[in-house]
Amino acid sequence: AQDKIRTMTGLDVNISKFELRFSSLDLAVKVADMAEARVDGNLSLFSLGFDLNYLLALDKDYIKAMNLSLKDDLSFGGRVWGKASDFAVNGKGYLFGSNVNLDARVLNYSPLELKLLAKGIKVEELLDLLAKPRYASGLLDINADIKAKDLVPDGNALINLAINSINYKLIEQDFNLTLPKGSELGSEILASVKGNDIFIKSKTQNSYASVSNEKAHYELTSGALKSDFKIVIPELAKLESLMGMKVQGAINLDGNASVLGTNLDELNAKLIASKILALELPSTNATLIAKAKGQGDKIDFNALLDSTLAKISEFQGFYRLSNGELSLTTKANVSDLSKFEKLAGTSIQGKADLSASAHLIGSVIKALKANVDIAGGKIEANSNGQTLDLVVDKLDLTKTLVLVAQPAYLSGLLNAKVHLSSLDFSKLNGSYEASASGLLGQKALSAMLEKNFPANTKYNLALKGDIKNNVVNFDVNLKSDLANLDHFKGSFNLDTAVLNSVFKLDAYDFSKLGFLADRKLSGKAIFSGNLNFDKAVNADIKSEDIFSGKLNATLKNDDFKADLSGVDMSSLMKGLDLPDLYEAKANVNANYNLASSLGEANLNLSGGKLKKTDLTNTLALLTKKDITTDVYHTATANAKLLKDTTELDLNLQADRSQITITKGVVDSKGNLNIPFKAVIDRAEFIGKIGGTTEKMKLSLDTTSVLKTIDRVFNDGKGSQQLEEKKEDLKKELNKGLDKLFKKAF
Repeated sequence: AQDKIRTMTGLDVNISKFELRFSSLDLAVKVADMAEARVDGNLSLFSLGFDLNYLLALDKDYIKAMNLSLKDDLSFGGRVWGKASDFAVNGKGYLFGSNVNLDARVLNYSPLELKLLAKGIKVEELLDLLAKPRYASGLLDINADIKAKDLVPDGNALINLAINSINYKLIEQDFNLTLPKGSELGSEILASVKGNDIFIKSKTQNSYASVSNEKAHYELTSGALKSDFKIVIPELAKLESLMGMKVQGAINLDGNASVLGTNLDELNAKLIASKILALELPSTNATLIAKAKGQGDKIDFNALLDSTLAKISEFQGFYRLSNGELSLTTKANVSDLSKFEKLAGTSIQGKADLSASAHLIGSVIKALKANVDIAGGKIEANSNGQTLDLVVDKLDLTKTLVLVAQPAYLSGLLNAKVHLSSLDFSKLNGSYEASASGLLGQKALSAMLEKNFPANTKYNLALKGDIKNNVVNFDVNLKSDLANLDHFKGSFNLDTAVLNSVFKLDAYDFSKLGFLADRKLSGKAIFSGNLNFDKAVNADIKSEDIFSGKLNATLKNDDFKADLSGVDMSSLMKGLDLPDLYEAKANVNANYNLASSLGEANLNLSGGKLKKTDLTNTLALLTKKDITTDVYHTATANAKLLKDTTELDLNLQADRSQITITKGVVDSKGNLNIPFKAVIDRAEFIGKIGGTTEKMKLSLDTTSVLKTIDRVFNDGKGSQQLEEKKEDLKKELNKGLDKLFKKAF
């Protein structure tokens, strides 16, 4: 028996005692040193009678070994006596922090009497036993007292649940749900048993919602359930963290339902929404009335919506559970689109009407007819079950977007035609084309990108393609005031969600894209390559002429890597709105993570020269040497690209001069804080470049200048001559520095 149990369950079972006689049973079993069961007493094999004692226990040491925190052994024991068709059981023990007492009688294999008392069962210990994290803690009380009157059960049961603590952080981590504070709840269920009838009243509530019923009736023999219900949310604002948006108002839903077995018999519901404020829509009142009637596996339904924004005057049909058949007719209208102006961010007028009918079995369309009129723009869809035609004529995109509660991401008119020659969703076939032109929505796109999107940005879109066996082939051309997508062509597999495409993007003026980087940009380039998606984004990007060099880049998920070869350093610095201090052909390697906005860039600047700037002019004045003629045989720069700043390290080495920068900073607004050290022969200077990229300010540490003077002129000519020279140079230095730059040290 032990071997058989081990084979079937994988548990290490030890049957330490097993004695079976015609009149008695004595059994002791231990499971993997974690649980123990004992049964002993009198037994009649012929009459199926018994009078047995039992004990079930879970060892607390084993519980601790599982990193669970129950303080005591879980144990429950008592007596079972009678025969299979009529027996009684009692027991008591300590379970989950509660002393539990049980008395019950089972007649003809159905419960007849039950007396159960369990107060203070700890919810957290139940979670421990199930090896679940402690998402909540609280107490559960169960008190049932059901007696038999003339062999018919009669009595009451009361269940109370109080969740007094919730681990909000853990729930958000494991379920991605941000529960509102105050989600701790209390629940009470009162059941009254009268023979085969059970009547239930319940209420569950927390600080922002309540769910209750006054009278539910369950009939044991037929399995029929009838119940009323009521859900009240008096302040939707308390649910903002859960809904992910700002919302105000109140919701009250009540009704009744009846279920027979697993089939719906009847449903009546009424929802009243009061003073709803969301998505920049005006305050809205709404009433929804819904009814459903079941006939076997067929459910007939009917619903009406009346609100201050929109009305649904017809929504009816049926749904068949056995094959997913749906038949639906509906009519809806919005009488005044101007009520959506705040969401649209612009003035809109007109009305919208919808009428539609559809017949589907599963995902297969048998018939479809839909007509939508949005302020004169038309959408017409027709299908006979074999083909489908969709025509969109002069559809105002702003008005269409607000009707689906979306901001005006773009404006303009859309025209489109779609023809599907096959409606088999496993192998769709057809063709389509679309065109639109207008303005990109500044307000909506600024909010979405968290950038200051430029106003009055025009666009012109043309799209065409076909569908072959569920593969959508497309060819897109998009012109805009920001850049031109001259070529975007490829395919998308509807079954596998795999995208393959090639593109050509003409970024003809980087200054128009500067808002994306929060800085002034300049330059231009044509980018080409491919863009693919197969569970992750992959792209290869090339440009044959960018800052007079070449670009090879890749994008995998959020990781962007770029190699720039032979770029003109001056063009690159001006193009990125960085200080233009150096003239060279450079090679650049960059890595950047789009999700974190963090990255780095490494530059090889060998063979270049410094440009004439305040820095080189000042050093020339002090040393009488022009270092802009020096060629730097070793020249490297490393930049850390942070969210709002760029940190720069620079090392330039020539035969007679060396310049280093350590942790120079350029922020997104163009402010500079770049400390530097310059060595020219025996002269050594320390300073800083400040100001902005448009107007740089140079400052030198005068102490380092004077030390350099000592070093340069201390050539054995005598202390008096040195002191006289130092004083003269000090005077000249002060005059020159006052004219050239402001002291910063």
